[in-house]
This record gives sequence, C-alpha cells and structure tokens, in this order.
Amino acid sequence: MRTVSKLFAIAVTFLLMFQFGVSKAQDLTLTNTPDARLYEAFGNDRVAFLKQNNPDLIGYYNFFLDNAFTITQHPVEKIAGIITSCPLLKLKNGSLTIDKPDMVKGTKSINILKYLYKIEQNKTTQYRLDDSGIVIVFYPAKYFTEKYNKARNL
Repeated sequence: MRTVSKLFAIAVTFLLMFQFGVSKAQDLTLTNTPDARLYEAFGNDRVAFLKQNNPDLIGYYNFFLDNAFTITQHPVEKIAGIITSCPLLKLKNGSLTIDKPDMVKGTKSINILKYLYKIEQNKTTQYRLDDSGIVIVFYPAKYFTEKYNKARNL
C-alpha cells in the first residue's frame, strides 16, 4: 500500500510540475494581437499600421510590456533615499496620464511604453514612478533579449 501511495505522490508531483511548466510557457508565448496599452502609447493609426505591415513588432511590444521590467514597492522608511538616488520616470508627452500600478497585477497594471527611460545592456536600471516608494526596475537588455528570443522559439 505504501508503494502505491509513493507512486501516486510522484505521479501527482510530476503532473503539477508539468502544468506549472505549461502555464509558464504560456506566459512567455507571443501574440500579435495588440495589447490595449499599445493603443494608449502609440495611438490607433500607428497600431493599425503595425498590424498591417509589421505584426511581429506588435508581438515584441506585447512581450516587452510584461517582461522587460518589474515593479517594487519599498517601505516608507526607504522612500527618502529612493527620491534622492533614483531618477523620476517621466511621460513621453503631456497628454498621457501617469499610471498608478497595482502591485498584485504587477507589470500588467502599467503602460511602460508611455514613459521615457534608458535600458542598459548588462545591468538593471531603476526609476521611481513618483514619491510613493514604487520603483520600476528594468532588466538588462541582454537578459530581456534572451528571454524574448526564447519565447519566439517556443
């Protein structure tokens, strides 16, 4: 009876690992259907042009929106240091509005394409969204490119 229980436990473990792997692979798959945030950042005309002429770029931007950075909320006692050491993320133009990210939704709750920033090749870069302790941490370009290429080859 113990042998059957152990085999069952092993089978369930493998099944869960497989399901986790499939769900993670789905997170990394590319879609050429424009994310709604692309319309806000680029406008309807540019998105329509890209859909028609370069749908792979839509897939790249969609992937970038959710995978090029992470959001961190720092505790109140660290905010003063962040304000002095971390540059402020600025909008590309004044007609856009600043996002208030939902930490539970993570990167899906901010349209990073509306902002001005620089991504380094081999190191992370950080920007503060405001004076609340929310920091956007961009992964190195090299890391993101590897992740994107892996997703393209799935």
